[in-house]
Amino acid sequence: MTILATGGLLALIGLAAAWAWGSPGATGPFAEEAVGEPSRDVEVTGTKMTERYEQQGAAAEPFGDPIPASLRDTLVRLYQSDLDAGDAESYVDAGEWTTDRVAAATLTETNAVSFPLWYRLYNWLYPDHAYRYRIRRTVRAVEATCAAELTHFSPPDRAGGRLQRLRTLFRTEGEADR
Repeated sequence: MTILATGGLLALIGLAAAWAWGSPGATGPFAEEAVGEPSRDVEVTGTKMTERYEQQGAAAEPFGDPIPASLRDTLVRLYQSDLDAGDAESYVDAGEWTTDRVAAATLTETNAVSFPLWYRLYNWLYPDHAYRYRIRRTVRAVEATCAAELTHFSPPDRAGGRLQRLRTLFRTEGEADR
């Protein structure tokens, strides 16, 4: 308790000292520059970036990658036997077809299912590995769903324990081809 009280007292003294002896104006190498005036034409820069973003957004389809598109079509066709087309699509979009959030978020066209935080961090750090991991999980989830819904389908047998699956997360493309 004494340590906490001492730490709190030192923090208050530090704040009071910073307030009393702090500089009233800006200091440093950029102190003389005006804050409100940019050094370049911001409107042109913003317009160019906006145009590039809009061109990229218009050219890109929701599923530019054919793998998730074909997996989504497979699931929609699977559920169309029991539901009508709109309900089957909304069932897949809602992610109700699986308990795997990564697979559900991969195949949804809406914001109903989002990727888990750990996967977004993994995708930010290792985008190529995360893409392969996401596709592999989605394929396995679709296979499991088809195996449960269809009597004439059985997923392929995949041997490998947790260590093998962990190794596949960090394989490079050259190692994957061997």
